[in-house]
Amino acid sequence: MKPTKTNLTLKSAITAALIFSGSALAMDTRYEDRSGNLVADVPQDESQWVDPNTLIFAYTPVEDPAVYA
Repeated sequence: MKPTKTNLTLKSAITAALIFSGSALAMDTRYEDRSGNLVADVPQDESQWVDPNTLIFAYTPVEDPAVYA
């Protein structure tokens, strides 16, 4: 049984998707995952840590911009 043109095209598309999806699924180089649990760990170099003055966690939008000042 000869493969049809559609079958070859489908196989080519699947192969290309698998080859190029590896880079899309990789963690950004800025983040480290030393424990292997897929959660970014804090950098080992403390000078790279960020300590913002305010953290805002919101589950609903806040319409008053003064909240963010």
